[in-house]
Amino acid sequence: MARTNLEAAAADCIADAIYGMETLDLDALRDNAEEQASSAADSACTYTSACLDIISDYEREADGAEEMTSGQTYEAADWQQAMCAYAYAVAYTVISRNVHDLLEEIEEAADDLRDAAEAHGLEDPADPRISSDCPHGWAAHDREDAAGTHFWTESNLEGCRAVARKVAGIWLSYTWTPEEGGK
Repeated sequence: MARTNLEAAAADCIADAIYGMETLDLDALRDNAEEQASSAADSACTYTSACLDIISDYEREADGAEEMTSGQTYEAADWQQAMCAYAYAVAYTVISRNVHDLLEEIEEAADDLRDAAEAHGLEDPADPRISSDCPHGWAAHDREDAAGTHFWTESNLEGCRAVARKVAGIWLSYTWTPEEGGK
């Protein structure tokens, strides 16, 4: 059985949290992702062996996990239940911290993408669109900057311009026709 990867679980929380969202709403994304963290920690702690792996692999990174379980009292016969509760606290703490870090990356990328869209000709960009896949699929982009932002011009998108960036496993993007939204 593969070892539990809590960083991947945090990325999955972000991917699940964007379900139903069309444009980036950081507050809603944050709320949805934080709700997903509890479920992801619960899923990570399904088996005793996974709980042992989580404690072994992530305990050093789980500041605050002990406080989550400190009010509970267990008998010696309940060692397995106590271990699973502690593993859940470790998993939740690590996943939540990683979700928070990914949300910060998304916020920074959204600001950078907004600037890139303005520089590429979009006037007054609002919140970017959000999706799990590149909004332009296999359409060749004209260039890519050092940050990973993709740029499309009218020649590759049938009269539209676009900028998009993959961050934290999701895509943020702007697509517009020069006549409607910019220069």
